[in-house]
Amino acid sequence: MAAPGEGNPLVERMKGTAKRLAGAATGDDDLVREGEAHDDKAQALTDAQRLEAEAAKDEREADLAAREQAIVEERQRLELAEAEDRARADIEAKQAREQAKAETEAASTQQAAERQAAAEQAAAARSTTAAARERNDETTKAAVLDAAADDARGEANRLDDRANDLEEQ
Repeated sequence: MAAPGEGNPLVERMKGTAKRLAGAATGDDDLVREGEAHDDKAQALTDAQRLEAEAAKDEREADLAAREQAIVEERQRLELAEAEDRARADIEAKQAREQAKAETEAASTQQAAERQAAAEQAAAARSTTAAARERNDETTKAAVLDAAADDARGEANRLDDRANDLEEQ
């Protein structure tokens, strides 16, 4: 286990300064070197803390960048999904319009066919009525002619009878 203050740059720097000064005052070069070693350790600890802080900062920045990238990717995914939804809705609306147009055209064609059929039926009815009228007129004419023929036969028979009567006399 580390002693209290171990790994603290300030403590190491204070130890280094104390040992350097004591070594310089007593002429103990080993103690001066020990003080310098503590100074080097303090500097290394300071550098390590600074590097750890930079690494932590870099890690936070990388996490933030990753989160921002994830947000950008999610936004793009949502925009793509929305664009797909809009495209699908546009296609469905176009299909609905085309279906409605086809149904309208079919209904219009059906109505035109029904009007044409009705017109043809009306023409056939007029033709049938005209033919019936003409037949009726011809039947009437035939009846008149038959009556006239009967009258003429009757007249001819009377004339024959009279001629026979006149011959007999």
